[in-house]
Amino acid sequence: MPKKITAMLWMILMLSMANAQADALAAIQKIYNAYNTNNAVRFTGNIKMFARDQPAKLIERMQCRYILQHKKFVCKIGPIEMLLNDSYYVSVDNSDKILIVGRKKDLSAFAGAAVLHLEQLKSLVTGNKIKAIVSVKGSTGILQLIDSACSSGFGRYSIEYSTQSGCMKKVLLETAGNEPAKIMVLEINYSAPEIISANQETFSEKAFFTIVNNKILLSDGYKNYQLVNQL
Repeated sequence: MPKKITAMLWMILMLSMANAQADALAAIQKIYNAYNTNNAVRFTGNIKMFARDQPAKLIERMQCRYILQHKKFVCKIGPIEMLLNDSYYVSVDNSDKILIVGRKKDLSAFAGAAVLHLEQLKSLVTGNKIKAIVSVKGSTGILQLIDSACSSGFGRYSIEYSTQSGCMKKVLLETAGNEPAKIMVLEINYSAPEIISANQETFSEKAFFTIVNNKILLSDGYKNYQLVNQL
């Protein structure tokens, strides 16, 4: 093959890869912007877990609900409750009755990651550590991410979102692996976020604990929980 043709094909390939990356970054930013506004938003999700080769055989199902505003959130995912406000983070396991309290500054890398860690995904796509493809069907965009090294925690992502609002509709997360029977899939169907009126109590840690004389006092609903103090 003549060198000029080879060079031209190489250039076309590079441009195609660059455009794919730009489209993926634009999609991630649109989704991020939908959930990071001046307004507090509330939405729910339905989570299903199954092996990739047996999607009809559910291993687990649970409900989740979220309230987000900027970097603050409060959510409940099955038996797990989480809170992140301007000062603290709280993680509660209602099955094992364990409540963890820590400082927000020690969890800054995960701030805003209640739904998906979009900032991490954006960084990995920019660094070419994740392959990304975006396709559009009508008003629905589909962002597919392949993380061969599983550096983000999952091997594959499929994110369906509104091309108008950026709000997610359905997300599929796959664990890494080559054998379908060993690959676990999380399917999350989200409701459309609704704007709500938030106040100081919405993201207050007082629902879980208060500090009196430098001592953590658990709220009534958690008095018999094991406290893990990471302050």
